[in-house]
Amino acid sequence: MPDFDIISVGGGLGGASVAKAMAERGARVLVTEREAKFKDRVRGEWLAPWGVAEARELGIYETLISDCGYHPTGWDTRLAGNSIGLRDLAATTKPAVHPMTFFHPRAQEALLEAAETARAEVRRGVRVSALQPGGPPRVTLEANGRSESLTARLVVGADGRGSMVRKWGGFDSKDDPDQQWLAGILIENTAAPMDYSVGCVQSLRFAYSANVSSGRSPGPLLLRGAQQRTRHDGREGRDALHRGVDQDWDEC
Repeated sequence: MPDFDIISVGGGLGGASVAKAMAERGARVLVTEREAKFKDRVRGEWLAPWGVAEARELGIYETLISDCGYHPTGWDTRLAGNSIGLRDLAATTKPAVHPMTFFHPRAQEALLEAAETARAEVRRGVRVSALQPGGPPRVTLEANGRSESLTARLVVGADGRGSMVRKWGGFDSKDDPDQQWLAGILIENTAAPMDYSVGCVQSLRFAYSANVSSGRSPGPLLLRGAQQRTRHDGREGRDALHRGVDQDWDEC
């Protein structure tokens, strides 16, 4: 008999959500997460209405909204600095719900805590060094100088874009050529509209800002360049955002 029904390699949003959902349904679940504490990176913090609807169906919506989620009620698109109107996404999309924003590391922690509450076993600071496919698949864990081999009915590869599970499992991966790269600036302790998100389009570039909690507003920029996330407070953050883009973006 396998040691677990499911081993999730990775305990981020995907791995923790699977673990919570399956543990609540009686599965014996192990989550391995290499980071002892989740880091802040440039990554998704805006969940579209259809994603919110699926979060409800999966059973993670209440965890997110009660711990770290916020519902902006509108989307303001601006072309060359001019607003083309405020859109109510709950009234104009099929799921009929508002999008959700959240601070990504806190969302990861909340879902991993929820998985543990559902009786999934969670191991932090653990590195998966090997996966042997077969019946059943076998996972090798490394932690504190010790190695352990465990089996499961199913191994979930939730270990990110550069997934080693995908490689070990023999799954092919194809990438499109880079078109746009993502950079981000996180502005803290500043007054920003809490009721809507703003998207600015200028030439072939796009930037948006959406509050993830009171006084916290990430501003990702889609452009050609390296991925980087910086932190600024208040007026300094606004000025830094302006310095990071061309003069013709100022009105956005």
